[in-house]
Amino acid sequence: MDNTGSFAEAFSGLTGYTPFRWQQRLYGKLVAGCIPARCDLPTGLGKTSVIPIWLIALARGRANIPRRLVYVVNRRTVVDQATDEAVRLSERLSNPPPERKKVLDDLRQCLAALSGDDGNPLAVSTLRGELADNGDWKANPTRPAIVIGTVDMIGSKLLFQGYGDSRYWRPHHAGLIGQDTLIVHDEAHLTPAFGHLVREIASLQSQDQSHRPIRILELSATSPPGRPKGETVFSLEPQDEEDTTVRNRLHAKKWLTLHHDAADRTAVVQKLLELALGYRGKNCRVLVYVSSPDDAQTMHNALVKVGVPDKHVALLTGTLRGHERDKLVKTPIFAWFRGGQPMNETAYLVSTSAGEVGVDLDADHMVCDLSTLESMIQRLGRVNRKPDKAPNPEEKVADVDVVAEESVIKTDGKPAKGEPEALFKARQKTWEALSQLPLGSDGRRDASPLALRKIAAKPDAWSPPPVIPPLTDILLDAWALTSLSQSLPARPPVEDWLHGINEAEPPETYVAWRAELSPVVSALEKAGLAEEEIARVLADALEVFPIRAAERLRDRTYRVLDELAKIAARHSKAKALVIRDDVAVVRLADLARGDKKLRDRAYARLTNATVVLPSEVGGLKDGYLDGAADRAAQDVADVTEVTTQSQRARQRVWTNADGGEEPVCESKVQQGFVTRFRIRLRDDELAGEEGEGQRIALQYRIGPADAGERLGAAESQKPVRLKDHTPAVVEQAKRLAGLLHLPTAVVEAIELAAQWHDRGKARTLWQRAAGNSVVDEPLAKAGKHGVNWRALQGYRHELGSLLEAANDPAIREHPESDLILHLIAAHHGWARPHFEPNALDNSDAVSTQDNHHAIAEAMRRYARLQQRFGRWGLAWLEALLRCADGLASAHPEGEPKAPAPSQETRQ
Repeated sequence: MDNTGSFAEAFSGLTGYTPFRWQQRLYGKLVAGCIPARCDLPTGLGKTSVIPIWLIALARGRANIPRRLVYVVNRRTVVDQATDEAVRLSERLSNPPPERKKVLDDLRQCLAALSGDDGNPLAVSTLRGELADNGDWKANPTRPAIVIGTVDMIGSKLLFQGYGDSRYWRPHHAGLIGQDTLIVHDEAHLTPAFGHLVREIASLQSQDQSHRPIRILELSATSPPGRPKGETVFSLEPQDEEDTTVRNRLHAKKWLTLHHDAADRTAVVQKLLELALGYRGKNCRVLVYVSSPDDAQTMHNALVKVGVPDKHVALLTGTLRGHERDKLVKTPIFAWFRGGQPMNETAYLVSTSAGEVGVDLDADHMVCDLSTLESMIQRLGRVNRKPDKAPNPEEKVADVDVVAEESVIKTDGKPAKGEPEALFKARQKTWEALSQLPLGSDGRRDASPLALRKIAAKPDAWSPPPVIPPLTDILLDAWALTSLSQSLPARPPVEDWLHGINEAEPPETYVAWRAELSPVVSALEKAGLAEEEIARVLADALEVFPIRAAERLRDRTYRVLDELAKIAARHSKAKALVIRDDVAVVRLADLARGDKKLRDRAYARLTNATVVLPSEVGGLKDGYLDGAADRAAQDVADVTEVTTQSQRARQRVWTNADGGEEPVCESKVQQGFVTRFRIRLRDDELAGEEGEGQRIALQYRIGPADAGERLGAAESQKPVRLKDHTPAVVEQAKRLAGLLHLPTAVVEAIELAAQWHDRGKARTLWQRAAGNSVVDEPLAKAGKHGVNWRALQGYRHELGSLLEAANDPAIREHPESDLILHLIAAHHGWARPHFEPNALDNSDAVSTQDNHHAIAEAMRRYARLQQRFGRWGLAWLEALLRCADGLASAHPEGEPKAPAPSQETRQ
């Protein structure tokens, strides 16, 4: 039964505008389960509307529509149109306008029936920007969710090697992204390696017993050459172009002039400056595109130097820190380029490729250097983008000037120093392609979207394709061994499989700053911890208080090394964190040594890694990495400007033995915030009384506590008894498995695993570590003081639970006994495939032989199940139990009442 009314009514209610004909056609395909492999649509026609189209199709109850939509954007994207779209959808569902209330309330009820929760039927999370992973998408696998992230963040998680993820989260994220998900790959032609990767994964999933294999939809405004044969392509039909808005955008007037009289790159920048200044006093928006951040900085400075006011010129490159990037996109100048209020003076936006992708810019005119063809098409899509918004669309005309070096037009021309020859030849072919555009009477060329589509399919003019290494079973198996944190010879970093190997794009490194880093490291050193132990403690801290996108900037690894050397010259004793496969404490001086061998080693270590610097060492200027900047860098880990769901606070540091307080930052401790992490220093690690002999080095507080169902985010600060917690987890497991309509035997397996998953906590050793002296009333949750993990001496309660469950006759005889036991063992990220040697259950009833037998069998069981369910299918089943535990912990008083699922809404 259709409770949402017509598609047009639902779409208009969600978005505020009437759908184009192509959007109605795409909805028809999705709701029928026919998801095309690719949508080939010109820029400016609203490709991100795929999100509300999917949402309406999902609400209409078709079982073949995935519950999660993962929208993958290019890492160069500075503004996420997808995030803006998703946030608007969520707001419309929560607060529908009066004239749309009925249709949106009906839509909301249909979505709520999928998860059984009317409180928040749609989760919206982004793995970059201000909404930095609020965790909603990973708390409840039955809830419809929109997840936006870069190729790096989504791809690494899909391959079980999530950047910044711990052992606990890696299989969880891989399972939830790799099952029951529609992966929408935006601007797919720019990241062909990722497209190849997800298609390979989809092919593998079709061969195993995955319950919810991924579906893939690639979006592109440019038809890329060399596509797979036989794929289904959704594109405009002649009737679609009858719409006035579509027709105006396809025929948008953009007149292009080619300039080739610049002797070198310096002359190119000078010519661009001259052309840009020709628009002064004309009250228009001028985009200036250049290929390198250095050229962009030079152009920006030159415009200011000749008298253009700072408020009328903005600089945008991919090396800008997230916090400053988010501030930039809210400025009046940037708002004008996105359709906001005019500034009554000519405004300039100087940009690199960061402003080519994923941002809805609409400039009046453009000047730029010569890039490759797909890049030029992206740039041209950001000028006169929506002529229909002008009073007289037919009279709206954009001037575009493209400047190239003389060598580009010469058959014997040579690339400049540092430019790969293949890239230079592609730019030469691009010049030839642009020279074939229709010529007007005044010598300018027609660069409208319609004209560009006729020259787009010229493979020699595109950026040289990366070398894509083969994806083998050995590699996938090695990456899926997530309980093994140490480096393995057969487990290389996943970067080359996400982006391919491309000499034109050198490796990059992320840099962030934290104010508490130095005092915390110092406190832990004074407590006698070795560097390896300090690294483990800080890794745990980063799990609950991770580095988010707003804190990071990105730059090429060789530049990061150069700038770190300048910082190390002032702060030779300073220590930083390097986060890659693990977390390591390193001395800046060790990263900045001039010896070639050591520098090569540091380069390899920092490639695709994140470096966290102490705030006091500086190295940040106007949001860009600058080793010469000696002023302390602003720590923005606590800064929140959009949503309370991402608020975090560091409370304070105690470093004095007498308990004297030294605040780390000026964060306000607000009502409803709960402490999620403490670093406690003890004079006697086995002190009996909780708090005795302790001083707290650091606390992280997350909140507000009721901001959603982030996994465990709102765990009770009071102790929870095992006999109360276990039934709550069983109930949640039963509810989730039922809503997902899993086979009966699998539902029973998840319920039984929930019933047994915490039995190992009843051991005296665990209860004492939890501060419970009443062993006859075992706790499942220790409450606000937490568990003294060092007192456990390595014991893992999952192993204790596994040993008990393996002896239960009902489990041994169950058809899914392997699955039950594995879910118990892997509940906290172990048993994929191993446990540490000190994880043994040394209680009187268990022998050492029993322990070793259980650990060995856990490895064999993992291999059997992964072969059966597939790598992502097994991880997804693990995630279901983990989510049930998290939901029970987040709602100790029970799940909010909500409508029950019906066959009408989910067939």
